[in-house]
Amino acid sequence: MQAAVTFFLVAVLAATVVSIAAMALRQHRRSGRLEQEACERNLHFSAPDPFDIPRRYARFEAIRTGHSPRADNVAHGRVGGWPVRAFDFRYELGHGPRRQTRHCSVLVLETDRPLPECLLWNDGDAEHAPLTLRLPDGRVPPWTHRGSAVFAERLARLLSPLADSAVSAQVLRGTLLLSRPERRGRGGYLELLAAAEGLAGDLQGASAAISEHRHP
Repeated sequence: MQAAVTFFLVAVLAATVVSIAAMALRQHRRSGRLEQEACERNLHFSAPDPFDIPRRYARFEAIRTGHSPRADNVAHGRVGGWPVRAFDFRYELGHGPRRQTRHCSVLVLETDRPLPECLLWNDGDAEHAPLTLRLPDGRVPPWTHRGSAVFAERLARLLSPLADSAVSAQVLRGTLLLSRPERRGRGGYLELLAAAEGLAGDLQGASAAISEHRHP
């Protein structure tokens, strides 16, 4: 009997070690792929978070939700003359046996423009919509929004190529944050990075148009 119990415990331990090793290998391969893509875009890359991202962007709804937030695989540099950061992000929901880990891909573009504050949340991620959207200001399908209705429509047009991938967006103090739930088979934040340069140019045009509207 004792031998059977010992064998069972050894088997469980071995399976755990194999599982952890496989997970570490997948993470290593993912980091390598993202680093290569970052280098091809003339961006820097850091597997650990060098910016204390959960604290730095704690005002954004996609970052402040849940608990135990963590960012890694951070690509950073400049796009369109503005600082950009793209990263894997995860946080916990619930506690104990009901605890769940949520994984997201996030891109932050820190502009120098006085953009109106706005939150667009995609219907494809409605399950995790922030509480502030219980009283929305309106809809620009497939997004529900809070904040400037005029800018929400402009931002929705800019993001239309990403609409089907459940991308949500928020603008605070001139900084744009895009978040997307990470699902198996996706390439992480690479699609967001690919769109960043175009977004930078579009935001410059949008901010100029808004300034003209405010000061005809």
